[in-house]
Amino acid sequence: MLLVALAVSLAHAEPTPTEAWLHLEIGEEGPFRGRVRYAVALDETTTELHVDASPRVRVGRASLAREAGGGTALAVSTVGDVVTLRPPGPILPGTVLLTLDFTTRGSTEDQTGFFAVQGKNGPFYYSYFEPNHAREAFPCFDAPRFKPRWTVEVVAPSRFTVATNAPLVAVVSLARANRWEFAKSPPMPSYLVAVAAGAFHVSTVRGVGRGDLNVRVLAPSENAGIAVSRQVRGAVERVEAWMDAPLPWPKLDVVVSEAETWFGAMEHPGLILARRNDDADVAGAILVHELLHFWFGDVVTPRTWADVWLSEGPAYWATGPIPGSDTAAWFWDGGLQWGTPGAVRPAAVGGRELELTHRQQWGAAALLELLDTWRSLQPSDAPSLRAVLLDYVALRLDGHSDTGTFVAALAAAWPDLPVEPVLLGLLDEPGTPTVALSWACDSPSATDAPSATVYLTQTRGPGRSGLPPLPVFIRAEGGPSFAVLVEDSLTLHLGTCPAWLVGNATGAGFYRVDYDAPARAALDTYAAGDALTDRERFAVDAKP
Repeated sequence: MLLVALAVSLAHAEPTPTEAWLHLEIGEEGPFRGRVRYAVALDETTTELHVDASPRVRVGRASLAREAGGGTALAVSTVGDVVTLRPPGPILPGTVLLTLDFTTRGSTEDQTGFFAVQGKNGPFYYSYFEPNHAREAFPCFDAPRFKPRWTVEVVAPSRFTVATNAPLVAVVSLARANRWEFAKSPPMPSYLVAVAAGAFHVSTVRGVGRGDLNVRVLAPSENAGIAVSRQVRGAVERVEAWMDAPLPWPKLDVVVSEAETWFGAMEHPGLILARRNDDADVAGAILVHELLHFWFGDVVTPRTWADVWLSEGPAYWATGPIPGSDTAAWFWDGGLQWGTPGAVRPAAVGGRELELTHRQQWGAAALLELLDTWRSLQPSDAPSLRAVLLDYVALRLDGHSDTGTFVAALAAAWPDLPVEPVLLGLLDEPGTPTVALSWACDSPSATDAPSATVYLTQTRGPGRSGLPPLPVFIRAEGGPSFAVLVEDSLTLHLGTCPAWLVGNATGAGFYRVDYDAPARAALDTYAAGDALTDRERFAVDAKP
């Protein structure tokens, strides 16, 4: 899900965290405390390290070592969200162990970092770190390009159940508390680390999917988890069928929150967080979407937040077509076609307050829908967009996605289409393109049948010319849909004189159509009833 990368920097050299060990201590109330240790690879000599930690997090003792145990104390200074760590002398290349003790204040208001929700059985603790809120929970390398393997252990009151991304290894009894020890996770960035703790009601759905998983549903009450428990088996099976692969993670839990969270769900691999929804169809659709993220965003992570459209776009785009997800009205009414203005691919800017906009989510899905429709209207046997996406993620498991490699993969799969100028021309477009459409019928002579001439003009902001090509989908009365490429303008000659003509056939165009008065009147007069599909009618009614 979200937006803009904040760089975690290193003086003279960038570190690469390869392993992370996170120890947390959670009480019934008050601040968390813990220790995090990173194995950090350095290619160059440096004099200082930087990590991210917000003002909620206080870094105490910090040390650096070449192997476990002991270490050199580091001087700690903080400016804003950046913690600078300085040893007495330079740090030579190689792998070092960076250990940081910390305390952190959980939130009950903004539901980021670690946050608490008060329930009938006491507090329930959740985490929400996307895009750059992991730094509100513990010191970290808070950018998606960093993907260490995480080993987490949590000390919590004896009556609590604790879950994280990875399978549980052991529960060790302590005085009035338990220590929950979890296996090492596959590689993942800090924003996908998840922890849930509380006196949850736990139900188990056994033998789910191709991996024969035992899926736990953790909820504040028995009733809160019913819809998820009923839907999770079907959701996993449908997503695995669409991806033609088992879930790419060793376990699956779903934790339910009864709080009115500002987000509907979060795709932490192995531990989906979902707001309670008692509508079974909606709960199932949300699960489908979050499970798709296990491939698009989790195991294959956007390299930067400017590449987040490759996470959000496929997960939104595929949610509707997957059989049984029952999301038609929700999917399209949610704005697949007509996202608010703003580029699909966000610019990389600084600042802590990052937000994933409607356009990055639904707009990215609409862009993918345009691409697949464009391909389907060509006289070729080019592979479907689904096939290209499956091949793309299969080659990058545990790695990253980025715009450049995806554009190259799509161009290689569809060599007859100008993929690069079309796709790149739309990704950074600050608004939705508009296509002005008018048409008229004329007869060359008294003996010739009348035929239509169609005039199309693309606009993208005032005064712009030399525009990137835009696929435009046309359908006239009695004829099939076809695609044309419009740069600044295009004139088409049809062999017939139809009663009506629609400028966004299939409703899949990533543009709005501005019909002149006669063209719109023809649609209103002659294209009533079933002449247009629901999606085409939705596109006709969208205001340019």
